[in-house]
Amino acid sequence: MTPNHSTQIREAVDVAIDAARTEALLIQASMLPKCTLAGNNFEATFRFSPLNDVGGDFADFFLLPNGHVGLYLGDVVGKGLTAVMYAAVVMGTMRGANKTDEDPVTLLGL
Repeated sequence: MTPNHSTQIREAVDVAIDAARTEALLIQASMLPKCTLAGNNFEATFRFSPLNDVGGDFADFFLLPNGHVGLYLGDVVGKGLTAVMYAAVVMGTMRGANKTDEDPVTLLGL
């Protein structure tokens, strides 16, 4: 392998890694609250300040039909696109559970 060919491969890998990181950041951002939740006697907001690179962090808060506030926070073990995709599956399941009478613990098999 020539030095030039090796450099091209390394650059292509770097581009692919950067693209995966950008995609993971966009997906993670979509799984975090963006607005303030306000009720008669409370106000909740969310601030996310990651220590390191993108990972499987997710959070949500919402009003339940009975007037209570639902809240969940989670972190999938791992980093990057794989962790974000696992977090997206859990987040989708949790959001789906909020629309039913299913117990989230039962849905997640905990």
